[in-house]
Amino acid sequence: TLLYTIKFEEMILRGILLLVCLVTTSKAYVEPPYGDIKTCGVHYVKPGDDFAIPCHTDHGIQAAMYTPGVTIPGHDDLVAENIKETANRVTGAKETETLVKFTDATKGIDDGWYTCVIFHGLNYNKPYSTDKCLVIIEDVCEGQCGELENCHAEYPAGTFECNCEFDCSIDTKLVAPLCSDTCQQFFSPCFMKTQSCNDGIRINKMKDGFCGMKKELDPEIRRFNNEVVEAEGTVLTMTCGLVEEAMKERVTAEWKFVSESGEITTLDQGTDNWELTVGPDTVGEYIVTMTICRNPDRVVVNKVSVGLDSEDPTETGKFTNLYHTCSIYPGGGIGQFDGGAGSYDLACTHVLAANVAPASGNPWYIYGTFDNHDGAEALASISFYVGRSIFEVQRGWIVNINGEKMKLTEGAEPEDIPGGSGCTVQFKHRHLVIDCDNFEAYYDGLMAGHIALKPGVLPDKPYVKQPWTFGLCNDGRSGFRPNWQIGKTGGDCTVDTEEPECEDEPTAECTDLTQDEPVVVEADWITCGKGATLGCNVISCGQGTPTPAQSCALQQAVRVSCALKTINKTVLESDEMDGLCPEDVCVWKFDVVSRGCAQDHLPFQDCDEGS
Repeated sequence: TLLYTIKFEEMILRGILLLVCLVTTSKAYVEPPYGDIKTCGVHYVKPGDDFAIPCHTDHGIQAAMYTPGVTIPGHDDLVAENIKETANRVTGAKETETLVKFTDATKGIDDGWYTCVIFHGLNYNKPYSTDKCLVIIEDVCEGQCGELENCHAEYPAGTFECNCEFDCSIDTKLVAPLCSDTCQQFFSPCFMKTQSCNDGIRINKMKDGFCGMKKELDPEIRRFNNEVVEAEGTVLTMTCGLVEEAMKERVTAEWKFVSESGEITTLDQGTDNWELTVGPDTVGEYIVTMTICRNPDRVVVNKVSVGLDSEDPTETGKFTNLYHTCSIYPGGGIGQFDGGAGSYDLACTHVLAANVAPASGNPWYIYGTFDNHDGAEALASISFYVGRSIFEVQRGWIVNINGEKMKLTEGAEPEDIPGGSGCTVQFKHRHLVIDCDNFEAYYDGLMAGHIALKPGVLPDKPYVKQPWTFGLCNDGRSGFRPNWQIGKTGGDCTVDTEEPECEDEPTAECTDLTQDEPVVVEADWITCGKGATLGCNVISCGQGTPTPAQSCALQQAVRVSCALKTINKTVLESDEMDGLCPEDVCVWKFDVVSRGCAQDHLPFQDCDEGS
């Protein structure tokens, strides 16, 4: 009985194990899938690119792709097509993928729904399966990133990322050095583009090659805050203050005009000079802001206030357009722009006047070279530096341009001085007359000269020295160089800054020179002849009495100085000889040219050499 019981229990256990195996086997068995079909879902394509649409299944005998706009057959037709495909196949259904390719994706033609149909064959309860793919043709980066950023697109996912990562290489074949308008050096445009993106500002190429040394990236800009009063219709040359034209690519200039009513207008002007016609609509303040190398920490702001001269020049007793005038007399007397005067020991070369930041036109410097002539200091030549142009007038009415003498004819029309200064020269009324944008200069060809500042001003506009103006015509305070001396300083060029030991009161001879000094208008700066008296006193102190040439030069210089200040052309352009000069003008002319260098062509033709 026990044996049967054991066998019975063993049979039960075996039955249970068999049942577990059957259940386990039943759960592990799955009928092979045949209806799984995969295509692309949503597929982004960049316009113009080629693309492909996959049609994949794990159980199929054939695939068909229907493009957008093509009608998909109905159910019965697809079943019939499945039967047809089955009849033509030798092998049964299997995993397969079909890749349908397209070229030059065009929006409006190639975009839309693509339908993939898979035929499974006979003896399957699903003869065919379908799936769709939406093709979207667009540049997914368009309008997405900042102007300076690089957009990295991922196709066919249709995603993008904005960053400053550009495919820059330091391969020597791709190196193309350039200097940017921010004065930065780059190995190639790609590196400049990366920097531009990181900085958030557009950086442009200034030039190919290398930027150069620091001094080449530091353009010289004149600083000024000037006031100009002119008559209606006067044409002014406006400048931003940039000295060297070659440097303008390193500087950006923005002009604004503030009218008298306070209205602000942005002007379309840059670093080049431009012309302004003075009138009711153009009076106001002109402000130019210059940025060097686009660096906000390197900014220069210049201003010019333009006013309209409303005085009526025909009204009795009114004088308009008076000139601030400086006169250089024999003996070292200087009649200065502000109406004052000084007596200076002058030897070799001295700065007479300079304006490194005029309201318009080029910066200018005027140097005077002095020697001992007729026993006293005398102006032997005047050198002019206007912009990049240099020229000189010398004793004997000589005009020297780079070692060449200009041929002048007395009374002829003004001639342009070569070199681009914009100045002209003319020989008239026994003077060389230099006419430039910002000044006129007169030289008697012997020992005296004058500088008259333009434009003219009203009597109530005294001269005010600015930080950018200097020279003996302003004052004698020149720092370590006494009396504004430049160049050689030793030997014959030694300057004594002590006051000459002369009598305080003018001598009788010197008083005669200025006794007819005209009183033009009640304004201190318009008085004439002070410098002549000082120069004459020095001459008298040293030698007792002025020579005939000195007396003539002094008297003539007083007349011209007063006429320049008041623009009295009748007096200024007089051909009559002054009282202390030779009666015969030809005697004076030949005396003057004999004191200078020899000339093949004299500037006057109305005198015979024997006269």
